Amino acid sequence: MCTRLRQLSLKLNPEKCRLCARNVHYLGHVISEEGIATDPDKSSAVNDWPNPKTTREVRSFLGLASYYLRFVLKFADIARPLHQIIAKANADHGYSKKKPVSIASYWNRECQLAFNALKSALTTTPVLGTADFSLPFQLEVVASFNGLDAILSQD
Repeated sequence: MCTRLRQLSLKLNPEKCRLCARNVHYLGHVISEEGIATDPDKSSAVNDWPNPKTTREVRSFLGLASYYLRFVLKFADIARPLHQIIAKANADHGYSKKKPVSIASYWNRECQLAFNALKSALTTTPVLGTADFSLPFQLEVVASFNGLDAILSQD
């Protein structure tokens, strides 16, 4: 590695480098020799997230959840009721960035189940392994009216 850096005339800042580390926290992920996992600090933030009260709060939660969607099987199906509640509330009250719409009259059991399922899925995510290009790949596609999931895996 040092030879390659020298060839490219690149220098490392020792204060910003972690050499020979077992894992690295990077952009909300933990990267290790096992693969890529969600950062436990982010997972605890999701676990403590209160029930949303406005469309802005639902959108904020979905934004965080969507960042980790590759860790959640059938993410689109699970999140559908939350997307629908935003659409219904905005259709009835008009969309405004400045004034979020209350979702109290729209929040139902299906929304609560979706919210809890996403929180649970985001706090118990798998470690996504790195590819071994000497082994064959398997592609699994799951389609529904609400979304499409694809899983590229190896044994």
